[in-house]
Amino acid sequence: MTWLKSSDTSGMNPRVLAPLAWQRGPDDDVDGWDLRLPAIAGLAWLCATYSAAQETDYVVPDATVALYGGPQWQRLAQWVERAGIWTRVDGGWLLADDSEHLFHIRLKAEVAWERQRKNDNGNPALTIPVRMRDGDGCRYCGRVVNWDARKGGLAGTYDHRNPGRGAQGPDDLVVACNQCNGRRGKDPHPERWHLLPAPAKPYYGELSVEHLAKHGYQVPLSTNPRPAGLPDGPRIDDPRPGDQPAPALAPPTRRPGTRPDHATGDPAPGRTTPTRRDPATSRTPHPSATPAEGHRAATTRATPTQGHRAQRDGTTGPTPRPTQDQHRAVGRSSADPAEPKPPGSGKAGSGRDGSGAPTPTPTNRKRGRRGRRGRSSPPPTPPQPKDHHG
Repeated sequence: MTWLKSSDTSGMNPRVLAPLAWQRGPDDDVDGWDLRLPAIAGLAWLCATYSAAQETDYVVPDATVALYGGPQWQRLAQWVERAGIWTRVDGGWLLADDSEHLFHIRLKAEVAWERQRKNDNGNPALTIPVRMRDGDGCRYCGRVVNWDARKGGLAGTYDHRNPGRGAQGPDDLVVACNQCNGRRGKDPHPERWHLLPAPAKPYYGELSVEHLAKHGYQVPLSTNPRPAGLPDGPRIDDPRPGDQPAPALAPPTRRPGTRPDHATGDPAPGRTTPTRRDPATSRTPHPSATPAEGHRAATTRATPTQGHRAQRDGTTGPTPRPTQDQHRAVGRSSADPAEPKPPGSGKAGSGRDGSGAPTPTPTNRKRGRRGRRGRSSPPPTPPQPKDHHG
């Protein structure tokens, strides 16, 4: 897979900031002199993405620079060269290879080798014979790998005995853990890594048995104890002058959320199920909860349970529901109903004790009937004057 790796500090790289200190010369008549820094950086990064996608190994042809640079591409290309981001080559420009502070582009050979390695590791004609021969044991350190893991030191993979070259047959591949495979791939002298002999009785876990059965090969599930591997790690010759010391093998890491991988029922290496805490024993009283000597312990007040209201007497039990007779007696006096009640004992106008209600006042006022809508009543007839002359 091709990609362009750019450092997060590339914006503060001295090559990128160099144009800010330039003095404008008589030939610098390009429009937008004040925008020279984003123009230079933008052109360089666009050309870098082209080189990464087309696998040109840091080379950018003039046509690509003209496409991204516009009418003034030649002057902009000279500015990028003046900043030190690329140099002039035959027919184009060569970008600076500064993967730590600027950007890094994968070479064509690296991408081709990665594709070849993936094709070999996914070819059953190569991997099935290797799996049957080696089982689940790493041929360098002897530890049992985990084929279900994609990351981690014990993830199962296949190692090419001749790095950089495709496998011509099963003899060119061996089962290896991810840690040994990565360390050997970075070693400038991978030939100094010694192989363990092929096991006479390979260890097959549950995943290997299922994988081989899908391709028509039946192998027994191993019930013997899992091989622990070499105590001192893989056997590697003494480093040569200029070699960097290889890091020691890290203990197997366990990752949560997996299922057992082997017949023993143990979690697969690098994978475990998260533990659960007992709620009865998970809480421990803090030392500060005990009152110190000389202080009065705070009185605790019981908290009523949810859905109940505390009683007035301080108890926290649930309030008993009133019976049907008690519902009917609400508002009545506890005395005998037949006993007359003193006047004013009830609310005025309530009628509870038969007193206190206001006496109705007789009136001759009659309630008139409301007229129908849409009908207007005739106006009143004014009084006629009386004739006194008879």
